[in-house]
Amino acid sequence: MSLTDIILKTLNLRDTNIKFYEKSITEEVIKGKRSLIYHAYLTYEVETCPKCGCLNNGLIDKHGFKLSRIKMPSVSKLNTYLYLNKQRYYCNHCKASFMCANDIVNRGCFISNNTKLSIATDMGKIISEKDIAKNNNVSSNTVERVMDSYYDSSTVWKNYL
Repeated sequence: MSLTDIILKTLNLRDTNIKFYEKSITEEVIKGKRSLIYHAYLTYEVETCPKCGCLNNGLIDKHGFKLSRIKMPSVSKLNTYLYLNKQRYYCNHCKASFMCANDIVNRGCFISNNTKLSIATDMGKIISEKDIAKNNNVSSNTVERVMDSYYDSSTVWKNYL
């Protein structure tokens, strides 16, 4: 079993396109707290452009990387982040650029879906939102947004009987 497989199992990730660098685990102080940092990159060969749908017949070029700092669930009570270099592509047909997609985070988000699931699990316990936020190293507003997205609230409309 390789180091990449072990880290993927530790972080509960299923994307096999993620590869970890040789020195992939470091410790840093982020926001005044000791944190565990995993360094990885995401790349794969694209078949079509998601913008225009043209096939990759030499029209789609690799266009560098974009670094994302993704908040992951805590490992050994340490705040955990994944520094993920996502491969960027450029389509010469429609002149648009795009990045590799993954299932770790939603598009435009930097909090992992596993962290959101951990927040939703903690909401089943009898603790405050601020304690849930502190335990998961997120803001209380994030806890509210996760609560709104996971739980359907039945609002009472008083405009009709």
